[in-house]
Amino acid sequence: MKKIKIKFEINDEIKEHIIQSLKDDFFFEETDDPDFALFECATAQRCFKYKCVRILYIGENLRPDFNLFDYAIGFDNIQFGDRYLHHPNYLGPHFRKSFNRAMRKNEYAEETYLRKDKFCNFVVSNGRDAYPIREEMLDKLSGYKMVDSAGRYRNNMDGYIVPLGELDEFRKNYKFSLAFENSSTVGYTTEKIIRAWSGMTIPVYWGDPEIEKYFNKNAFINVMAYSSIEEAIKRIIEIDQDDNLYLKIMKEPIISEDSPLQAMKEENYLIDFLRNIFNRTPQEALRRTNVDYGWGYHYETRMRVQNEMEQNKLARLVYKFGKVEEKLKRRFK
Repeated sequence: MKKIKIKFEINDEIKEHIIQSLKDDFFFEETDDPDFALFECATAQRCFKYKCVRILYIGENLRPDFNLFDYAIGFDNIQFGDRYLHHPNYLGPHFRKSFNRAMRKNEYAEETYLRKDKFCNFVVSNGRDAYPIREEMLDKLSGYKMVDSAGRYRNNMDGYIVPLGELDEFRKNYKFSLAFENSSTVGYTTEKIIRAWSGMTIPVYWGDPEIEKYFNKNAFINVMAYSSIEEAIKRIIEIDQDDNLYLKIMKEPIISEDSPLQAMKEENYLIDFLRNIFNRTPQEALRRTNVDYGWGYHYETRMRVQNEMEQNKLARLVYKFGKVEEKLKRRFK
């Protein structure tokens, strides 16, 4: 069994998924002097600590910098030899159970769908840095019927906040779920639409302009396909008032037969990509050029220095505010 010296700068769920999936092929020795290192968006700036092979797992609306990382896994449908894998986060270990439930959402008896007695839900915890169209839809759709907001943001359920682990159970009595991305970029489709389906609802979606390349357009309401929010709301009302139309949509599969997701959804899709990297020696797996010389070296040095300056500035600000807080506490004690 091949030993892999590795550093996991990534969340425990993904880490354990990788280790368990590859345990028959590799023994992973975790070390601060690794041959391979895995990062996520929140830890990407730590890449400068390691000169080894770097792999970035992207879970946000960001693009990989291949001058700093040898390999990347993300939302964008791009081709870059063996250095990149198109693998949206809803196919990863975080949301695999939700994805599998979503795939079965059309297999139930009609009574399962018709017994729903609530209209639409909206579950958002972070209201910052999102396109205003999300709030516009919430406000305008609420003019037709009450939209239950059960997140920390715009909560209208007497403070009740549904735990993420109970989201499917919460949604089972609703016909629709607002599933808006925080931002819109081609390829950037997160778990939001998947979790709406896994809760047995019809997603009202906004975000990826090319969403219909991957998901069956007849299984959800794509707000971006309408000329205005008002037109999308007309369609929602039409479905809400017509049980036959509602049932037709609920019985649609979420993925069409010619969708690229047919191959991407396989459990080994991500693992095979990583296995291919780890099967190489560290020297063979390295893809960054001029690690120690030339423009690649100068580029990384500049980015590293800039990152250190930003971190030092942040540390000084935290220290400064901490000292001010201490003075205020002593003054008003």
